[in-house]
Amino acid sequence: NVPNTIYVTNDCMGNYYTMLRLMFNALGLSFEHRRNDRDKYIKINNSTVDRSNQYYFLKDKDLGYETETFGTTYDYGSITHGGAFDYSSREVQTIISVGDEKYIGWHNKMIGQRNIESFNEYKLFNYLYCNNTCPQTKHDCQKGGYQHPKNCNKCKCPYPFEGNNCEEMKANERYCGDIATIYTATHEEIRRGFANKATCYVKITAERNQKVHIEVNLLDFQIPPSDICSPGYSNVVEIIFGRDKSVTGLCLCAYIGSGYPSVIVTSEDNEAFIVYKGSSLNYNFKFSYKAVP
Repeated sequence: NVPNTIYVTNDCMGNYYTMLRLMFNALGLSFEHRRNDRDKYIKINNSTVDRSNQYYFLKDKDLGYETETFGTTYDYGSITHGGAFDYSSREVQTIISVGDEKYIGWHNKMIGQRNIESFNEYKLFNYLYCNNTCPQTKHDCQKGGYQHPKNCNKCKCPYPFEGNNCEEMKANERYCGDIATIYTATHEEIRRGFANKATCYVKITAERNQKVHIEVNLLDFQIPPSDICSPGYSNVVEIIFGRDKSVTGLCLCAYIGSGYPSVIVTSEDNEAFIVYKGSSLNYNFKFSYKAVP
């Protein structure tokens, strides 16, 4: 019950999300890249880190911390995740994503974002501090949501889901077309796209024993590429394809099209969701989808 002191520079004081990250840490959240199960998601290049800074990359258990993830999935988009070049002594990447080669390059652009907090950070706080606020009522929350600590008959839902049970998707803005963009994937490849100044939501569902195969053929925001990509950006495509829908999806900000390979994403279950955010009528996003075994 002793107050935590956070020491910061003037540069950090001027960045809301950097300060929020430090506050999360002071309130009990460990850094995402320190999770004990991290080896399935990232690797650490200690050869480019000075010995005095290598403690930053130790796992929680190596630091003597008894941490609890409450069943949450590793999140590349966590604001507590270390940056790809943190403490690099030779401008060589220190934190490198691993896993499916289709996603590595994009995950490398997501880690270290300081643009928006993730849903699971608040979910962890809820489990840590508010888990006993609804002892008499249990409420089923879908899409990785959790019971609202101040309204036990509702759920707190990950973006872009809403409703009492997180069973609904947010409504599209007027320039997206239909209010609800819901597609059913079959063996036939279907092409879709958006070219507007809007935020649009897509749900694609396959049969229960199948998966959704998505191929992004064109993404042109007509802006310089960024080293970091975040769902908090005003120009981004986020593809939510994991079984755990509360985890940040694959974020795409860079150009995809002529001279660049398309991006292929396969859902881990029979559902996938796409969020398109564009700030200009001249931007263009095209994709195709189909069901696969």
